[in-house]
Amino acid sequence: RYDSLLLVTEDKNIRDEMMSRYGADCKCSKQKELEYSGGRLSTYIDKLTTSDRVSMGRDYLKSIIMLTMCDAVICGQTSGSVAMFMLPNKWQDYYVFELGMRQ
Repeated sequence: RYDSLLLVTEDKNIRDEMMSRYGADCKCSKQKELEYSGGRLSTYIDKLTTSDRVSMGRDYLKSIIMLTMCDAVICGQTSGSVAMFMLPNKWQDYYVFELGMRQ
């Protein structure tokens, strides 16, 4: 059992649901929130300024580093999780789940 959890996601719907369920026990990383509607991204990344993109990339890298400092990790198969597994960490346990669709 862990005292709290660190949620790293840019998906606003997931963030809202986790905060509603776990309240103060759920800590969220600082990342730009993206919204999905009907399975489609409703925040268009291609309309972000260069400064916004750099800031999002920096926050993403900070989140990956923060996850290596946790006691355990649950993650999906993403480029960020691949990078995270290459870094030194202090995990006692981890679980990687398959998320998304294969064609």
